Amino acid sequence: MSQDIELTMPADAIAALAFHPTDKDLLATAEWDSTVKLYNTSLASSESLQSTFAHRAPVLDVSFDGTGKIYSGGLDKAVRQIDPSTSSQTILGNHSAGVKCVRWSDKLNALVTASWDSTLRVWDPRQATGSATLICNLPSKAFSLDLDSRHAIVATAHRHVIIYDLASLAKGVVEPLQTRESSLKYMTRAVRLSPAGTGYATTSIEGRIAVDFLEGADNKPYAFKAHRAVIDDIDTVFPVNALTFHPIHGTFATGGGDSLVNIWDLAAKKRLRQFQRYPASISALAFNVDGSKLAIACSKIEEEGVTYGAEAKNALFVKTLGQDDCKPKSAK
Repeated sequence: MSQDIELTMPADAIAALAFHPTDKDLLATAEWDSTVKLYNTSLASSESLQSTFAHRAPVLDVSFDGTGKIYSGGLDKAVRQIDPSTSSQTILGNHSAGVKCVRWSDKLNALVTASWDSTLRVWDPRQATGSATLICNLPSKAFSLDLDSRHAIVATAHRHVIIYDLASLAKGVVEPLQTRESSLKYMTRAVRLSPAGTGYATTSIEGRIAVDFLEGADNKPYAFKAHRAVIDDIDTVFPVNALTFHPIHGTFATGGGDSLVNIWDLAAKKRLRQFQRYPASISALAFNVDGSKLAIACSKIEEEGVTYGAEAKNALFVKTLGQDDCKPKSAK
């Protein structure tokens, strides 16, 4: 049976979460109070906060590399490397607008960022700081980015989905592998590649989730309604803000403006589980490396159709998952 531990009550909303790629307990947060925080989720909640790293403006995303260094980006336009062992920060360079997404790539041994300046950039921390090693133009401002061992995928404004081949990026090729139009009719909130490497899922502000497949996959794309409720006889639609795939089972979790977290079975095309309601909108989600924990950020953020009561609050939870909480029914 799953169990929640509340780690903290943040001063402001949490924009993003990232677990360490090999340490199942280390968690980093990107926060609107202009900080990155590092937690050890194996410790009691009062002792879990390990470090706080101040930035000049709200932080929108974080990512770890394999050595435990943290990378961040946000509204100050800077791309940062943070070394928790020395508490030092290094600015690798800058975008010309807010840095919406940062992801470390083991394949490239480099950092990939995507910005509201409508560019995707690759940074090599070993080189002199100040400029990216590669700049790719996007059709519009970036909203979400994900990487696996072969691809980078970016969801942008105007419902564009751009797919890059990492091997081509390593050779300096700036043209994307594919440019697609999202199958969702409204603004994309999140895009994530599946662990199997066959496709990706996207979420939108209109309470829908789409599952699409990469070239060569036999499956047909599909979309379905999610994070909706009938309130006072009215079908109420909530934005689906967050999505993360389970690293072992291939199921995925979504979080919405309805303050709920759902687990979805990709193969069965149905909801597997819904957890209890949280005290505000779900703004970010992350599974740890072995899928035994799910970090859940809930934040009081302004969203159309979402109202908060007196009990609403910004909070960070870590759910220790039961053996079957995210396992597909077909695997039981």
